[in-house]
Amino acid sequence: MSDPQGRPRPQYGEYASESEQRAHIREPLPEVTPTPLTPPADASVYADRTPGSAAPSGLNAGFGPGARAGAAGAAVDPARAARQTDRIITIALLAFGALNVITTFFSFQDFAAMVDRSYLIMGIDGSFSNFESGKLWGTIASLVLLAGYVGTVIIARGRMKANKTAWWVAIAGAVVTYVIIMACISVPLMSDPAFVDYLVSNQPS
Repeated sequence: MSDPQGRPRPQYGEYASESEQRAHIREPLPEVTPTPLTPPADASVYADRTPGSAAPSGLNAGFGPGARAGAAGAAVDPARAARQTDRIITIALLAFGALNVITTFFSFQDFAAMVDRSYLIMGIDGSFSNFESGKLWGTIASLVLLAGYVGTVIIARGRMKANKTAWWVAIAGAVVTYVIIMACISVPLMSDPAFVDYLVSNQPS
């Protein structure tokens, strides 16, 4: 059989496309096997990221809010170390002050004996004889010593709780307390005959 122009009629499917030919002969298409996705080289980037967690992990861990909080905490570390050092120094000074308060308190209770020892060290002839005044002002000096130490501890403790520098409070408290104590001690000394003779004999002529 030929077409009107005399050419032979093409056989069925001769000029059909490949897909049409397969559809007519019902030839199934070859099965395509999907290529599995290759995981990243560092699987730990996503392995520790649990569902629902907002904090990134792995390579992204340095860019989340937790990283910023960690950086802020690292910036506070020097200040925290300074506070700890101040606390240690302050406690050590207060402990040393407590020992000194105990020994000095009992010395003031026997004021005459304490002054006689001082006379011996200073090379003063004679002994302390103003006993009544010495007993009174020795007691006053003892009370000043206790009050000064307690006040120093209270102020230093308050500053430590407020995270403020407190070591200087221990030193300043001791200085102020002993200035007042020396004023108390000088009252009976200035009326003691042995001490007055020593001052007169050492005046420049």
